[in-house]
Amino acid sequence: MNFNVGIDFLIKENPVGAIFGDDEINAVARVMRSGKTLAYGENRDQFEAEFAEYVGAKHCITTSSGTTALDLAVMILCLKEGDEVISTPQSFRATYLKLASKNITIKFADVFPDTLNMDPSTIEDKITDRTRAIMIMDYAGNPNDMDAIMAIARKHDLKVIEDAAHAPGASYRGRKIGSIADLTCFSFQSLKNMSLGGEGGAVTTDDDELAAAALEIRAYGILGEKKERETPCIGPYKPLKHIYDHASFSYTHDWTHIDEIGTNMRITEMQAAIGLVQLAKLDKFNEMRIAIAKKYNEAFNRVEGLRTLKIDPQDRCVYHLYPVFIDPEILGVDLQGFIDYLQFEKRIQIILRFFPATVSDYMVYKGHKLGESPVCEKVWFEQQVNIPINPKMTEVEVAYVINSVVEAAEHFKSNK
Repeated sequence: MNFNVGIDFLIKENPVGAIFGDDEINAVARVMRSGKTLAYGENRDQFEAEFAEYVGAKHCITTSSGTTALDLAVMILCLKEGDEVISTPQSFRATYLKLASKNITIKFADVFPDTLNMDPSTIEDKITDRTRAIMIMDYAGNPNDMDAIMAIARKHDLKVIEDAAHAPGASYRGRKIGSIADLTCFSFQSLKNMSLGGEGGAVTTDDDELAAAALEIRAYGILGEKKERETPCIGPYKPLKHIYDHASFSYTHDWTHIDEIGTNMRITEMQAAIGLVQLAKLDKFNEMRIAIAKKYNEAFNRVEGLRTLKIDPQDRCVYHLYPVFIDPEILGVDLQGFIDYLQFEKRIQIILRFFPATVSDYMVYKGHKLGESPVCEKVWFEQQVNIPINPKMTEVEVAYVINSVVEAAEHFKSNK
């Protein structure tokens, strides 16, 4: 549903979060003219190797989207109904959908009001003997407190799934995101800091067994236990020789227990070729975002009633999003009034991310309710404004956004 119909925006959210040019077009053309498979092959293998090296992980398994990367992480941990996962309430619904569809119990922790990342102090009181994993999200490309979260996970023998859709190129204490959690999931969708041409994702890990399981599930594989037959045959029929017939283990084994059945989550060779070009440009794209965010921060931090995202000086935030937080009491206006001023008076498109999962329709259906994550809920409904940020923004556009936000704050304060 589009609630912005009728507004002729001067500053819009750009639907493409990276920059594309002839390099990407030529890469796709080379693949299409190669006469080789377009489904999967050497470009995918090269992209996986280069992305793993870039983030400092042992393995990278590409997927068709960020959503399927998250699905894959849940599936290879063989999480099932009755298991529990502690998750952040501040993320896009893709983070939770596989958990919800498998009837895995989600317990929501809370977030820090100045980072919107998970507050580790809200985790341990939710851990039970059924808890299997902690699922976090690096909001806006700002790393979570990974040392604290990983310490809790190790103490309780839990796995950590990190949704790093916003964070390719971000780093925590000098370590790239993608090299710390048990499983880190990336998205290369059109809006993200780099893209594989519209969709794409990846899971990185240092765990050999999890990587092997991911490769199975990504391409129709099965996870479980099987027993080898004494004689490799199906009744009177023996395996055909010197031919690939999709029989898999049908002649040789019987499954005694199946935990997961995979599907097709693969990327194409065209996507991988684009990814190789985009990866080489990622640091430049991120620096462009950081430069814009620096200008925003310098301007907004001087205004009473506004505050910006808190970034630990030891970390690198790559600003996929840019939230600014208002203080309604100081400004003399509620969140709706502030947003209306920016949209209707200054014609800046505002898209808020992300609605608190605790009160979303599909989680309320699962029994969740207002009050489970009070910090997240208060910030969302009273303080949080996401303003446009994109590496393609011009200096004039950035200056216009800054002047408009500052003007809005001063306007309401002067009319209290």
